[in-house]
Amino acid sequence: MKMKENIIRKVVFAGAVLVSMLSMSAPAMAAWQQSGDTWKYENNGTYLTGWWKIGGSRYYFDPEGRMLTDWQYLNGFWYYLNADGSMAHDQWVGNYYVGSNGRMVRNAWIGEYYVGGDGAWIQDNQNVQPMYEAYCEQNYGSRVQKILFADITHDGRDDCIVVLAPITRAYGNVVILTADNTEVKCLTELECSFRTDFYLYEQNGKEYILGAYIGIYQGSGTYSYEIFNLNSDGSRVCLEEAYVEVSDSSQIEKQEQIYSEMLSPYVRNAKLIYRGLDN
Repeated sequence: MKMKENIIRKVVFAGAVLVSMLSMSAPAMAAWQQSGDTWKYENNGTYLTGWWKIGGSRYYFDPEGRMLTDWQYLNGFWYYLNADGSMAHDQWVGNYYVGSNGRMVRNAWIGEYYVGGDGAWIQDNQNVQPMYEAYCEQNYGSRVQKILFADITHDGRDDCIVVLAPITRAYGNVVILTADNTEVKCLTELECSFRTDFYLYEQNGKEYILGAYIGIYQGSGTYSYEIFNLNSDGSRVCLEEAYVEVSDSSQIEKQEQIYSEMLSPYVRNAKLIYRGLDN
């Protein structure tokens, strides 16, 4: 009998505890609430702010808890929030592309399409200059001293001529880059020395590299120039070249004057790319 009474007391006590728990204010259910012409999301009595993942999608709420839509510049990046507030990702939004993290992509190829520094699709596929600039920044950084754009491969699309500051040598580097619809690659690196000049030269509407070389050693000298463009594999196609060697030291000064006069018609309207320190 006592055992039965104890069981009854326990049941009654458990029921009382349950009633007491049910009578307490339960946490508010998380729910969307419309606020004027926008929406808020209430959770445990407060409105969410900032980034939140709800039902598999990401949303952004301003400091007042209002759900944002359309293009938004947040913490240094552009995002596109759909009309329902969900963050767009891995898709085109007009002429812009947002990646897997929702951020607008810049200076990159998206399949066969290129987006520039402002994120917009560059509809003229010939305009690859932003791609070169992004490549130089990523691969050469502060070494870049000068960037020129010219069609050195004669394929109708700009190549990129980059002058780099020296690392270990006393003279810099001149690198020529080219690009297709997927990547930038280095075509060639021009040898630079103390008495080497490179120019961007144009003839009959086509662009070339003009290299002028002077070498003097122990009383002898060599003077040469070469005008060339490049094939798609980086090999040279010579348009014109000349080479003179002087073994009599007394003739060096005279030969330099002749060489200067010989180059003058070419360099007069050419654009200087690189000048050797001794020239």
